[in-house]
Amino acid sequence: MSAKGETLESVQCALCSSEDVEPLHEIPPWAYVRCRKCGLVYVNPRARENAVQKVYEKSNFMSWFKKKTYNHRTMGNLKNIGERLTRGEKLMYEVNKYKQEGRILDIGCNRGFILANAAAWGWESFGIEIVPWATKLVEREFPVKIFNSRLREVEPQFEDRFFDAITMIDIIEHFHEPVKDMYEVHRILKDDGFLLINTPDIGSAYAKVRGNDWMFNKPEEHLYLYDRKTLKTLLEKTGFEITEFNQSKGAPGEMEVHVRKK
Repeated sequence: MSAKGETLESVQCALCSSEDVEPLHEIPPWAYVRCRKCGLVYVNPRARENAVQKVYEKSNFMSWFKKKTYNHRTMGNLKNIGERLTRGEKLMYEVNKYKQEGRILDIGCNRGFILANAAAWGWESFGIEIVPWATKLVEREFPVKIFNSRLREVEPQFEDRFFDAITMIDIIEHFHEPVKDMYEVHRILKDDGFLLINTPDIGSAYAKVRGNDWMFNKPEEHLYLYDRKTLKTLLEKTGFEITEFNQSKGAPGEMEVHVRKK
């Protein structure tokens, strides 16, 4: 097996365990397929988890530059900081409709634009981000706690029903094992807690119009592409119910979903 082959793995459908799929399109060496039984779109074969980590870390010049300079920079001089903090603020207003205080966890928090707003509003703010350098600025400038690991690898493990609110913005499509990860989200969210999800919608008009050129066709990173039906199936399977579909505050062809525990 080639080195490239050793980084790939074949998988069955995460929602129904079927292996009966139809091809959608190839971006060699990967391919997006659709499960004929439940309709879930996913990458098969796909990159193994350790190989995906290298994609997130990126070895290009800008990533090297950020790693070297983030110790000496502030959030205020980041490119498009106003736009990024404004999106984080808008998302916090959605959270505020359901929960106004307590502990919040942002999974895949990136540079911390949601957490900066949450901390400013008085929330006890936690984040998960597997790229360590990305969180340096928000950790230095706001009272937040960041775990640089995957959700199910956080140590010490979060207590049951620990968080009042959890945000998952452009992250659920990255999960290697979405069912296991969403069971973990269910475990750590309070029974009356609120979950906010934003993810690409492969059933959207924009996705259909763009076809193979859709901006979210990134098989190295976006391992699962949901539509309203398959996302609903995943959430119900793991103990959640959708209370509202909203227009995304991100890019065209995404969906924002408000979620509570059953």
